[in-house]
Amino acid sequence: MRKSALSICILVFFCITCKLEAQQFGGNDPSLKWLEMRSSRGRIVYPSGLDSQASRMASLMQRMEALSATDTLYKPARPWTFILQNQTTIPNAYVRMAPVMSELYMTPVRDNFSLGSLRWDDNLIIHEYRHVQQFSRFNKGLTRVFSFLLGEEGQLLANGITIPDYYFEGDAVWQETRWSWQGRGRLPGFYNNIRAAWSSGKPYRWMQIRSGSLQRLLPDHYELGYILTAYGHQKYGPAFWDKVTNDAVRFKGLFYAFNKAIERHSGVSYKRFREEALRSFREQLGQAKETSAQAFRFIHEPGKKVITDDLFPQLSGTDSLIVTRRSYQQASGIYLLTAAGAKKLRVKDQLTDEYMASRGNLVVYSAYQWDPRWYNRDYSEIRMYNLQTNKQRRLTKKTKYFSPDISPDGLEIL
Repeated sequence: MRKSALSICILVFFCITCKLEAQQFGGNDPSLKWLEMRSSRGRIVYPSGLDSQASRMASLMQRMEALSATDTLYKPARPWTFILQNQTTIPNAYVRMAPVMSELYMTPVRDNFSLGSLRWDDNLIIHEYRHVQQFSRFNKGLTRVFSFLLGEEGQLLANGITIPDYYFEGDAVWQETRWSWQGRGRLPGFYNNIRAAWSSGKPYRWMQIRSGSLQRLLPDHYELGYILTAYGHQKYGPAFWDKVTNDAVRFKGLFYAFNKAIERHSGVSYKRFREEALRSFREQLGQAKETSAQAFRFIHEPGKKVITDDLFPQLSGTDSLIVTRRSYQQASGIYLLTAAGAKKLRVKDQLTDEYMASRGNLVVYSAYQWDPRWYNRDYSEIRMYNLQTNKQRRLTKKTKYFSPDISPDGLEIL
């Protein structure tokens, strides 16, 4: 009996898989020539060829700092190091401490509807520099004790305890909207998830909305954070969040310091504050007309159990569609939709962009390909799938091509 139990434990141990990562070495090819630009706001390190973008970002940081000087509890941001990466195809950025630095990935996002008409580099620096300002201002009171004892990691720990992630990102999106002509707060599509939650008629609990879900379509912390942050500014004035975060990072009230600070400076309970914020934005955004869906004829009934998206539909013959389908349970793939249902033709290779194009028996899309040697370098290569032979070809290697299409005669990839 004991041997059987031991055998089962050993079997279970070897069946469990996990991902382990050590330090990342060899981030960039040494052939890259790096330059440095210094200002009172810190330094920008960038590859040769990005001089104009680095200069523009330095100017925007100076401008944001000058505009922020009118904030109630203004404190100049500490100098920061920004590294511009142009060898990766992943559109992203982050700000961190220990060490104090930020990496900005300069390849723009492919979905024009996600960020609007604002330049990618402008949006990056406006959003990420706000995080720099946050970290610079959030080292006060008891948080400063954490910082003294544990260094920069101590401040991160204290800020993580007192300031929720939805405020960090919501405030940064607020700054995008405040200091630019666009910003996600002005984009109707930015509110799609919260609109979907409201339209469903389901009484979602706060913790479901706050924490997100892998089963339901709910807003993420960017969307929720912006709604709460914008409401605080509109209802209680520009000094409201400065006072709230100032109390929170000092651990006033000790437990749930952020929630108690909201109650202290708004005069209402935290529950009422968030309910009124959501109600206010629901009224501002308005409700979608119930009759709008009646103008469409659905090819098949939408799934009710798993969140599923059918993207970039294209005719295949006279009675079927080729689509990219993704869901919360399955990887993105190429599907054939007919009146009889959906048939999976192939799972796509790893992606950073869902776009695909189809003509005749051919489907093309761009696939992500990592570099086995240099961590910060990757590629976007063209894949072509043949519906008739059910085979896929790798048309390009070590390239950076995006959003491919097929020419009308089917002889060229555009």
